[in-house]
Amino acid sequence: EVHHNFMHGYQLNVSNRYRLKESNLELTNKMGMKSIYSTGHTDNIDFDTETYRFVLTLGALYHINPTIAVGLSFGLENNLDFENFRAQTSDLFRYSIQPEFQYALSERWSATFQYYATLTPLASHYLITNPQHQVQLGLRFKVL
Repeated sequence: EVHHNFMHGYQLNVSNRYRLKESNLELTNKMGMKSIYSTGHTDNIDFDTETYRFVLTLGALYHINPTIAVGLSFGLENNLDFENFRAQTSDLFRYSIQPEFQYALSERWSATFQYYATLTPLASHYLITNPQHQVQLGLRFKVL
């Protein structure tokens, strides 16, 4: 059993979106990096971790109105830290599902809320540094 004292992280993504003509549906993909910092204990062992992940997601957003959009993405990320990443190792990648809510603040800025849930693998040693369930709050800036 793992007890986390504190966990937080940061994520930076570059995304591409394509709005289907005469439709409220927008196809999305994201590529980026995230870092997660945590402290806690398990089996009377204290830990203090920092991990980095490469993130790739594919999904869609449905625009309810010009201000509000909801969506769903499927994600892929490395399950092991880069220094431990070996081709012969099983469970190299983590698959996730990510429902999203987006609120437009202006023409170029949006606030986002995402829930991240791991689909596989669910081995406990992967969940110490990168939890199975995550809440992500963010800002999106539209360049083009």
